[in-house]
Amino acid sequence: MNLREIYIILLFLVITIVSVGCSNIANQESAQVVIENEKLVKGKNILIKESDEEKLGFKPEYTVEIVPDFTSAAQYTLLNEQLDYLKAKDQIAQFKLIIDIDSNREKQFKLMIWDGEEFINFKKLDQLSKYYEVKLPEGKNYMELNEKVNLVDGSPLTELAFLIHDQDFPADIDFQYSPIRIYITNEKELLEIPVKKDKRYKEDHSLLQNKSEFNELEGPRITFLDEDKNVLHDKHLTDKVKFVSISQINLNMKESIIFYDSDGHIYESYFMMHPKDKQVVLPIPEEIKKNIGKKDFYMLINYNYDQAGLEEVHKIRENERTPYLNYSYSFKLGSDSKSSD
Repeated sequence: MNLREIYIILLFLVITIVSVGCSNIANQESAQVVIENEKLVKGKNILIKESDEEKLGFKPEYTVEIVPDFTSAAQYTLLNEQLDYLKAKDQIAQFKLIIDIDSNREKQFKLMIWDGEEFINFKKLDQLSKYYEVKLPEGKNYMELNEKVNLVDGSPLTELAFLIHDQDFPADIDFQYSPIRIYITNEKELLEIPVKKDKRYKEDHSLLQNKSEFNELEGPRITFLDEDKNVLHDKHLTDKVKFVSISQINLNMKESIIFYDSDGHIYESYFMMHPKDKQVVLPIPEEIKKNIGKKDFYMLINYNYDQAGLEEVHKIRENERTPYLNYSYSFKLGSDSKSSD
């Protein structure tokens, strides 16, 4: 499978949907995504095709595409493929999200955007929120959302991961989806930006164990453990679950791991140097254990994020045999029992 095919499949696994959650407006202290306008077209699809089932092996219920505005559009060549990124002008990058849905039921979603340190705010109608939520009617519909990202600190490089939380998505660690990631540069070409070492990534031996099995999956493999770190067969959070183990593919990785909930609250973050012969074993945060069944809880795993990812891009440019692994994976660990009734 080549890079373009992987990229297209990832697009079909993520949807970006908008309606506003509430919070009072405050002075901007970090990046914001501003929704400028939206257009809903009913009764037709623009991205979902009849041939998708034959090509992909399934017919997507929803899909999304990010289209850079001509003022922000930029590309870089990687493994003979042209991949988009955004080039900011005066600290602003503009793009369009096209959301296409073909569903026999009403859909409810929450969208969040991760910038490597936090979930950034959405702004619409003078309200700020860590998420947008929306209900979309059943049928064939697509929506175009014109958005802009306001950067703050003047950093030469920002990477955003667009996470969608589908209310119908099960709390089951055997299921995962891959958020879309996109770079934003501050008026420079992507490969002109010097790589800065991210000192947050450390090989913490207290959180590493010898790998118990080889992971043949393309993404991480997740397992729940009890208080003695014995393997559990539970697929969602229960009172028995005290730890989670993460086994990755057979390559060394810079890996960030974030425990969070559906309101964008972060409970714990880790930045790991993850050797290929080890598995990471992390405790379930205490606040999550105390509130099982009261909220939707998630874990986000990022491979080679931000500067670490740019470093990998440079390696691929020098040696095309280097695999492209700058992907993210989201797992729903537990559900709000009221919303799942």
